[in-house]
Amino acid sequence: CLTDFVYRSKMADISLKEDRLVRTSTYYYELLPQGIDKGIAVHRLADLLQIPHEHICCIGDYYNDLEMLNSAAFSACVESSPDSIKSVVHVICPDVMNGSLAHFIQEIENRLI
Repeated sequence: CLTDFVYRSKMADISLKEDRLVRTSTYYYELLPQGIDKGIAVHRLADLLQIPHEHICCIGDYYNDLEMLNSAAFSACVESSPDSIKSVVHVICPDVMNGSLAHFIQEIENRLI
């Protein structure tokens, strides 16, 4: 059964024929259509709001954020993120309970403004 396979799987991102499963935590996955991810969504939103792509800043924490973090001009993740996520960001912030978003905003102000 697919549920058992997903539960036992150690894979971060599993490609299917027309959809893909993206790991969102230790035990959960998201089922997404091929060609759709948070990176694409962020760029489409920026286009709608007429925000230049070089002004896109994103923070995430897990595999479902990877494309978004890769597509951002400036990106961050939290300390508890997997190493493969940490390797693609510009800044590693404290965890959520220790002010990750406030830290990221401060980094944006210090580096970009």
